[in-house]
Amino acid sequence: MEKIKLRKKITAQLIVIVSIFMILIHAVSLIVLVSTAKTMYTKAKDELISLNIRRTKEVFEPKDSSYGIGPVPFLEYCADHLDEVKVPIDPDDEEASAILNEIYNRYSDSPNKHFNEFSDIEKSVYSRLRYEMVLNNVQEMHLNYSAPSLAIVFKSKEGKIMVLASESNEGLPANFINDVVTSEYNKNKTIDNLKQQTKNGEPISTIIDADNGSWYVSYLPFFEESDYNFSICYVSDFGQYRETLIRTVVWVVVSHSLSFVFIVAFLILFLYRRTAKPVKYIQSSVQKYKTSKDTEQVVSDLNKIHINNEFGMLAKDVSDMAITMQKYNEENIKFASDAKRISTELELAMKIQMSALPSVENAFENHNDFELAASMNPAKEVGGDFYDFFPLIDNKICLIIADVSGKGVPAALFMMMAKMQIQGYAKMGLSPAKILENANNAICKDNKETMFVTAWVGIVDTKTGKVVASNAGHLKPIIKKSEGEFELYKDKHGPIVGAFSGVTYPEYEFEIGRGGTLFLYTDGVTEANNANDLQFGEDNVIKSLNNCKSTHPNEILEYVKKDLGDFVGDEEQFDDITMVAITIE
Repeated sequence: MEKIKLRKKITAQLIVIVSIFMILIHAVSLIVLVSTAKTMYTKAKDELISLNIRRTKEVFEPKDSSYGIGPVPFLEYCADHLDEVKVPIDPDDEEASAILNEIYNRYSDSPNKHFNEFSDIEKSVYSRLRYEMVLNNVQEMHLNYSAPSLAIVFKSKEGKIMVLASESNEGLPANFINDVVTSEYNKNKTIDNLKQQTKNGEPISTIIDADNGSWYVSYLPFFEESDYNFSICYVSDFGQYRETLIRTVVWVVVSHSLSFVFIVAFLILFLYRRTAKPVKYIQSSVQKYKTSKDTEQVVSDLNKIHINNEFGMLAKDVSDMAITMQKYNEENIKFASDAKRISTELELAMKIQMSALPSVENAFENHNDFELAASMNPAKEVGGDFYDFFPLIDNKICLIIADVSGKGVPAALFMMMAKMQIQGYAKMGLSPAKILENANNAICKDNKETMFVTAWVGIVDTKTGKVVASNAGHLKPIIKKSEGEFELYKDKHGPIVGAFSGVTYPEYEFEIGRGGTLFLYTDGVTEANNANDLQFGEDNVIKSLNNCKSTHPNEILEYVKKDLGDFVGDEEQFDDITMVAITIE
């Protein structure tokens, strides 16, 4: 059920995202298409009207031929005597025929050019004949160019607007051209400003909302040299124009929308097969893998996705990841087994190492003349520090504290070797300087790894508190006499053990006396860092020793450990911490 919901969710999200994106594209496209269709339709309509008007203008322009309607004086006469010239000539009127013959005989070249020389009766008869020709031309242009209405409009010197001649389709209101022209002139002064608006000789078109409806009107002036303003006027029913435009736009919108729906459906199907379906298959395979942990099965399932896109790459990556995880799990199992074995071995090594360190109870019997305590806390399972103490003849004991370079198992092994060498020469009854010298020569022979150890060796007389010692690069001891405080004893240092063979070590002696205490330590104490990267240092060691009110070595070591722990806080221990203290009773 969860898988089905996930698949439906992915598919739904995909459909929503694609649909929103495509709807936005579709909306923008429709706006552009509608605007483009409207512009193209209007432009085509205007170009067709402009072409027809220009052709009409050619018919009415002044010509020498009798077929033209010029010159301008004739049209001006018609405008001033419109009611008179509209009366047709009776073909049987002999008087009118005689006048016309007289005119043509007198001005055989071109009667139109001499119109102003005619008598009044001649102007009247000639104008009536020529007006009939104007009407015939208007009718012919109306039929040839399918103009709903075609008219010759003029503006007189006095500013009077009149329709000289017109022709309209059947069914249009009577005198509607007069109403349209008058309305346009009164509102927009189109005819009055036509010369300024058509300087390039192109018609001007406008929508007129007259009392008798909305009309799409196109004007073109001619005979501009006259004081009269004559214009050719095309009038179309704007409602019909708008219906045609709407039909054109609707067809564009419908065809584009159908194409859009088909494209969206195809795109959603395509994207589903290329995205949602592979994602569903990958998710299903991963779910199976989570429960079965069958790497071979999930790799086989994912290899069935053959899509050369990011989801195909994802399937390949998941398949590779499953194989890698299997290898990783196998390695982890082996590593865990090895780690457990190593941990067990290290734990055993630590126990062996700690058992190699002496205890006071086992090292001494009936030691009423001194108290001795020692501790070591390795930074790792095994460490490189060590201490040793054992009795000698004449109430003397040998104290050894050392710090091997490095940490971990190598340091622990080197520590064991160094401890045996130093202890062996010490039990031979040699002086501290000779103990270090012989141990150094022995270690240098087989020290291929060039490891080294710092060491302090001292022989303490438990009756007198006298100490004879030698220092091989180790930290200075801290001593306290019975009536004094702990202070650093600045002894002489010799070279570290294991670096160079054939070297000698200085030897020195001092007394702590009865009631005095000797404190030995490694650099794990002084170099312990806190969160502010500050070291505990020798001054804090001495301060801690002096603050401790007890004279028992065990309590002294515990007090120093507590102060050291408070100073370090939660910081990780990075070096072995080893301390030895002896108090002479």
